[in-house]
Amino acid sequence: MIIQVPGPAEILSAVKEGRAEVGAVPYFTALYLAKQAPDSISVSDPARATSQTGHYIGIGFRKEDNAFVELFDEAQAKYMGSQQMLERVKKYGYREAQYPDGIATSQLCQRQ
Repeated sequence: MIIQVPGPAEILSAVKEGRAEVGAVPYFTALYLAKQAPDSISVSDPARATSQTGHYIGIGFRKEDNAFVELFDEAQAKYMGSQQMLERVKKYGYREAQYPDGIATSQLCQRQ
């Protein structure tokens, strides 16, 4: 059975109280929740995800914003993996497993 709850705090509560066996949240939210209840929950390792089960984040833009999307893509390509980026995200637990694996958005959109 799948239950829907309002947010991460309620997911943590449901798992801790045995009303749910698992909760689905973004990796960094899961890390935060695990720190709140270290004896109650654990977090799966994203480094063990395969290309079939990988976790990908998408950013949506309006269709009429093509010029902005091009600028965004250009800036993102320069920033992702840069020393500046890695320094800024290190405090959140970011590690190489979260770094994009080179798969294109168009490839992800073809998956069913």
